[in-house]
Amino acid sequence: MKLITTKTLILASAVALTFTACKKDETSDADSDKVTAVDNQAADDLSTDVIDQFNMVTMNQMAIANSAPGKAVEATVNEDARTTSGSVTISPVDYATFPKTITINFGTGTVDKYGVVRKGKIVGVLSNHWWISGAELRIDMQDYYVNGIQVKGTKILTSNGFNAETNSFSYNVSVDRARINEEGNSFTWSATRTVSYFTKGTNTALDDYITVTGSTSGTNRKGKAFTTTIIQELKKPVISRWIVSGIIEHKVADRPTVTLDYGDGTIDNKAKVTVGDATVEITLHK
Repeated sequence: MKLITTKTLILASAVALTFTACKKDETSDADSDKVTAVDNQAADDLSTDVIDQFNMVTMNQMAIANSAPGKAVEATVNEDARTTSGSVTISPVDYATFPKTITINFGTGTVDKYGVVRKGKIVGVLSNHWWISGAELRIDMQDYYVNGIQVKGTKILTSNGFNAETNSFSYNVSVDRARINEEGNSFTWSATRTVSYFTKGTNTALDDYITVTGSTSGTNRKGKAFTTTIIQELKKPVISRWIVSGIIEHKVADRPTVTLDYGDGTIDNKAKVTVGDATVEITLHK
């Protein structure tokens, strides 16, 4: 696939890892142990969704014709192309001048092919070509909502460059006191993570995927401080709306550890939350 010309530099769909809010199925939000797990999943989804919007812009509108990473993944078939539903502005428009300001404007609301509604703006400043190690992308949200949920904060992505041996890009993500507001409730978090985008070296994006490792800390909707650690890397195929595998451990104050398990790799909107001996299934909504 075309890693820098047509699809998703994601680099996540990462954080982009990316995603959206998760609601529990048959369980009560009154259980703050599970609330943290649900909140963290929402943060992962929404953060990755923001990053993925920039990946699609970078791939489709900042193409590289003759670079090594571009040649490695150049043969992308048109039907695999992915585009943002927002209006894109890049300044300056020439290929060589940096830094560049990339604005994706969703106006009062646009709907993508998956039915996800976004409104507002996300603005990124890119210091250099993304496949160059050390390039930085700083992303800020301006009155930005996904399916009615407001997302605030700044994300700083630092490129680790292109790995020709694995046909992959990776980057480090730093999030400082980001916030999600939904129906009067707020959730804040900071994160340090590494996201990798694997192209598989084929002429289609259908087998591409993203992995995420790292940790998060913040305050959940109940006002409780928490920490989380990815103990088994998260994996999200480009063609999936959801993370399909990986395990996260959550710790809230002196409460028992909560485990969020995304499954065995099957593409579906289910995950399991475990506290002690009790396990419940949750539904991931995007």
